Order: sequence, then C-alpha cells, then structure tokens
Amino acid sequence: MNKIYKITILAFLLNLLLIPTLIAVNTKDSTGGGTAFWNWTINIGLFGGKNFMTNNAYVPVIPPGYDCGAFTYGLGSGIYGGMKFGVNIYKDWAFVEIRPWFEQRGTLLEYESSCLPTFGDLADEYTNVVRKHTWESKLEYLLLNSSIKILPMNILHGFDLIPKWSKIPFFIRAEYESGTPSSVSEFTNTDEIIGPPGALFSDSTSSRVTDQGKLTASGTSNAFNFAAGFDFEIPGGLVVSPEIMYRHELNSQMNEYDWSTEVWRVGLAFSWNYHFQQEYELPPPVPEPALRAPILSPAPPMPPVPEAIKDFISEINTGKIDLLQTIVTQTYPILPYIFFEEAKSDLRGIYIQDKNNYKESKLPTNTVEIYYHLLDILGNRLTKYPEAVLNLTGATDGKEMEEKAELFALARNRANSVADYLNKNWGINKNRFNISFREFPLLATTGTYSEGLEENRRVEIACKDPRVLAPVQHSEFMEYTANKNALVFDFELWEIGDRSIEIVLTYGNEEIHKRTYSKLKDGKWNIAFPKELLNTLGANFNPNKELIAICSVREGLKIIQRKEINIGISKTESKFEVGRLNLIVFDFDRSDISLSNQEMIRDFIKDGIDPNSNTTITGSTDKLGEAKYNEELSLRRAHAVAGFITNVISGFKADKIQGIGSSVLEFDNNLPEGRFYCRTVLVEVKTPIK
Repeated sequence: MNKIYKITILAFLLNLLLIPTLIAVNTKDSTGGGTAFWNWTINIGLFGGKNFMTNNAYVPVIPPGYDCGAFTYGLGSGIYGGMKFGVNIYKDWAFVEIRPWFEQRGTLLEYESSCLPTFGDLADEYTNVVRKHTWESKLEYLLLNSSIKILPMNILHGFDLIPKWSKIPFFIRAEYESGTPSSVSEFTNTDEIIGPPGALFSDSTSSRVTDQGKLTASGTSNAFNFAAGFDFEIPGGLVVSPEIMYRHELNSQMNEYDWSTEVWRVGLAFSWNYHFQQEYELPPPVPEPALRAPILSPAPPMPPVPEAIKDFISEINTGKIDLLQTIVTQTYPILPYIFFEEAKSDLRGIYIQDKNNYKESKLPTNTVEIYYHLLDILGNRLTKYPEAVLNLTGATDGKEMEEKAELFALARNRANSVADYLNKNWGINKNRFNISFREFPLLATTGTYSEGLEENRRVEIACKDPRVLAPVQHSEFMEYTANKNALVFDFELWEIGDRSIEIVLTYGNEEIHKRTYSKLKDGKWNIAFPKELLNTLGANFNPNKELIAICSVREGLKIIQRKEINIGISKTESKFEVGRLNLIVFDFDRSDISLSNQEMIRDFIKDGIDPNSNTTITGSTDKLGEAKYNEELSLRRAHAVAGFITNVISGFKADKIQGIGSSVLEFDNNLPEGRFYCRTVLVEVKTPIK
C-alpha cells in the first residue's frame, strides 16, 4: 500500500473518531446519577456541478522523447457528483463531512513543433514542417473527501456578537481529497501539418493519430480543497447549498510525467438534516467508604430531666381593623396581546376559561384576572358586533428557532391558535380574522433583557371597531380598605425550633382564613394577611360578630400550644365616590398615546370627571430599567394622559400629576402580562357623594 493511500485512510479514520467527540461535547451531564441526553445532527445529501481546469504539464508531444517538444499548458472542463454525509461536532458551528464521489476531467493540450524536415516543392529546398500537436483526454476519478465545515456567522451569533436576524447561513469548508482513476480514462494524441503548403505525411494525409487508448499512466489524485457557500434551509427540512470550490493538487496526476491540475468547481448540493436527541441514565455516584468510628466505652446514662411546660408564643399583638367602605366605578384596560411559551404555539392553559359560565358583568374586579378571560371577552363581543373583523398578528422573539422560515411558521401558528379558539368555542367564522405574522412585534420589547424575549412571543390583536377592545367596566361596587397594619400580627416566639404555627381566623364562628407557617426563627416575627380578607370582612360585616384569631403551635399533627386573640373591627362609609379610569397599557419604553387609545379615552372620560372632582393622575412602569429613568418615563406617561384630557374637557386641571416609576409594582413582574399592566396611567377621580 503506497503512502498516499495510507494518508487517505488515516484522514477517513480521524473523521470517524470525531463522531464520539460530538456526543461528548453535545451531552449535558451531571454528577450524582440521574439522566442526561445527547443531542446531535446528521446531514445526508447529494451534490454535483461543473469543473473548470488549468493544466500545467511536461508531456512529450511524440513519446517517448522530447525531441519535438512537450505539452506544457492547457485548459479543460468536466462534471462531478456524489453523496455527502456530515455530523455536527459542536452545536451548529462545526461539522465533519465525508464525500464519496465521481469526477470527469476533460483536458485539451496543444503545441506547435517544427522538428521534421521536408523538401518543399515551391521553395525547391528543405524546410521544417510546422505541426500542431493536440492531446485530448477524458480522465474519470473515483474520489473520497474528508472535510471540516465551519459556519462563522453561527459562531458570532453564539457569542451574541451579531443579532439573530443577521445570522447569514454562510459556510467555509477545508477538505483533503484522494482518488483513483477509473478504467475508462482515455486519451488521443494527434498531429496536423499546418505548413509549408502542400506538405503531407507519408500516408498522403495532413493529419494523423500519433497515439491513443487507455490512459494507463494516470495515477492517484491527491489535493487540498477549499470551499465556500450558503446553506438555505427551506420548509420540510431540505437544505439547498450553492457553493464554489478551489482544488490545489498535491501530486502529479500522471505516474510517468509531471502534470499538475488546478480546478475550480461550481456546484449545488441538496441535503436533509436529521436531529437526534436521546436520554440515558447516568450511573449513581460511588459512595465514599465510611470512616470507622473509634470504639469507646459507653458513658453512664444521665438521669432523666422532667420537661417544663414552655410558652412558645410569649406575645401576640395586632391592631383594631377600621374598614372604610367606598363606592367604586373602575375601568380595566384590555391588554391586546396573548403570550406564548418559548418555541410553542399552543395557548397557555391560563387563557382557557369556562366559556359556559361567562358573563362580562361577573368578571373579577382584578386587572390580571380579567385579562385571563381575554379570549372569551373577544368571543362575546365579536358575537355582539357581527360586522367587526379581528386582526391577529403572530410574532416571535427572533431566537426561538434556528431558521427564519421556522420563525415565520411559529408566528403564523400562534395567530391561528387564537383564531381556532374563537372559531371552535364561540362560533366566530374564520373569514372575520385577518391573519398575519412577523419575526418581531412592531413595537418590540428590547432583547437586552430575557423578559423582553418573553414579551415578544405573542399574538397582537387589533380591531377597527373600538367596542371590541374597550376596557371592561365595573360600576358602583363596594371596595374596602383599612388602616395601616390592620392585618399584621406581631409574634414574639421562644424556642420554636422545627415546630410550625397554624393561624385560623374566624368571623362569627365561621372560618374565613387558615394558614400554616413553618421553618420559623425565634424572636420577633410579623405575619401580613392578604388584602382579599378586607373585602370578605367588609361584604359580611355585622357589628354583632367577633373576629377571632386562633394561633396553634404544632409538632407534626399534634397541637402543643394554643392561644386566641379577639380583634376589634368597625366599618364606616366614605363620603366620596371613587372612579378609577385605567384605560390603556403602554408598550415598552413608550409614552405616546395611539389614535385608537385616544378615541377610547375620549369616550370614557367625558362623563367620568365632574367639576367638583378631585383628580390624581399617576403614571407607572414595570421593573425593567434603572429606577431614575423609570420615574421619568412614568411621569411622561402621566403628563401625556393629562394633556389629552385637557383637550377633551375644557377647563380641566388635575389636582396632582405624578410618576411613581417602578417603586410600586401592582402586578407580578415575573409574568409578561404583569409587567405590561404596570406600564399604565391611573386616573383616580374622587367625587363627593351628593
């Protein structure tokens, strides 16, 4: 076996050895047993194209000697094609590939000589015959390539050096090529006399075949290849890859002569990506051998000490509850977005409500709880207003899928999920939906924050009929507030250890609240109760009922101490009626009021503010960003709304305009809907009761 074949086989084996490496690199492992998984991609396909060659040779024009000169230069072309097998060795940055293939190399060498003398009839003297020598050959090779393929734009994106949308599918590839000529390689060497006029060969012809037949002198072909191209993945997993390749030969392609060939190849590949992911069990860790404890003589037993009765709760303090009952009319803004989990298009379960019991007047008096009924609100209003058409625009965060086509498909499926729900549950005809999709929302949240990516995975809802997305309004319901720290208990604990405390609140012998607290520390300890209790107490207030707190110390299921405390409670009625106009939700880092929101504010505030009213306008933001900037942004929002109301109501002047930024977060900022509902302006109107 010659040296070239050994190098070829070695390169092939090195590529095979890289496959276990990718499993190790792409495997998520952990210590301590459990499960792990490997995740990798195989690429299989076909390729082919056209080649263009430059030949630099030193081949005798009339073998075996060089008396008449040598062929030294020529061009050629041919075709090639074969199969390719690739596997990723690190994420989507690098692949190893093996390519068995076939290539045809057509060659044309030409040379003019004047080494043959003849007697010229015209000149009547001896002169040299000028001959044109032509070598034509068709070499066919069976080749095997071993290569490394790199996607540099993916590397830059992996380090967040470029945005997702600019990740161009460009690749470069370095190959080692080796092959052997097939038995059908042929050549023809011809002579043609081009001067002097009338000169002929001995057979009375002006051209002849000097030599022809099988090209047995052709040898093993070895080269380095450098390629560049693009991988365009289209729906269905097919990858189309135009590429250009340069071949630099390492040895002569003829055993008897010097003959090097440089080749440019232009081709096209069609391949498919197959993704594999499999879990496997990790072996449990081998426990370290336990140290042998020294053998000691047992100590004499201590006499038992009688346990004293302990007072684990030495003190309980709470204040009296003074309930203030206020008549409230409140509007709750509709957030026209439906949010989705990463890379998913199914509706989150929180949006799936009991449609059969739906009634807008019975919705909760809580902003986010109302929002979770958004799809049924839309279904009910589209039924009520049959001419209304809904515009649904799906969007992604731009990073959920590898390819742009996949992102668009995900965005489209999200919009279709909303349309399907309204069609199946509310009977809304699909011709009343305009479906569109985008890679990013029109007013996207910045991707600087992970929360921004979460907020951009959404479907945006719009409608020309303002009644469809109008705020939900609850009129003249009772709201109860209490004095500060009315439902905060102060405990003084002693030697609580790993015991727990159970607190039960009863009102008129009826249990209204129960909660158990564990992992407590000794010393002073505060318990704050939920605000919903105030509404429960206010709605069921009776001066003849007692509010009792029962505090129990438990060891497991056993109660080892129990104390009761009577909490005073009273109720008064407010002299003011409160109207809260919370009409719009702002997009991230925005303070402008859209035209549709302007119309909505105009409709709601024209009868909501009385000349005798006291008005406070408060802007707010979510937690993202710096506190100082958020305070300024919230103030801009408040002034934008105040300025618009001034244009609608002649002579209006707010008593107080303020921006609180993110200092008070009314809603859960771990949720995209919670952050959006913090980006708002509240117009609170206190009007004396007549």
